[in-house]
Amino acid sequence: MDLCDDPANTHITAMLEVPGMKPEQLSVRIEGGRLIVEGNRPGPYLHGDHSITNPNTHPLSSEPTQNASSEHETSTPHPLYPVQELKYGKFRREIDLPVGVNASDIRSSLVEGMLTIQWPRNPPSTVAAGSSANVSPHATL
Repeated sequence: MDLCDDPANTHITAMLEVPGMKPEQLSVRIEGGRLIVEGNRPGPYLHGDHSITNPNTHPLSSEPTQNASSEHETSTPHPLYPVQELKYGKFRREIDLPVGVNASDIRSSLVEGMLTIQWPRNPPSTVAAGSSANVSPHATL
């Protein structure tokens, strides 16, 4: 996440990378004076067990194996992705908002995997502590 807080600008902007996600997979809301952004980015794995059965592999051991023949099958873990640096799964970000920001002050857009959320630096209204409101990531800036 990048948070742009330029004192010369009237708005504060948060930018989050959410590649491949759709607006309905994201939750953007205000809770107790904080902007909450949540979602669940599913991983690329299709189904179940990520191991292979290879008749020519044997478990590693410091002791010699008995009856080690090519007919003996063992299940050896084999990752589909030997390097996995992309982030998947549930995520949650919380950002403190200036006092008085409410849901109608917030603008958001989701374009090409970038969620951009903008709110006023000095909001005209006040919001009661502990209140909650949803913000739609469908809206545009």
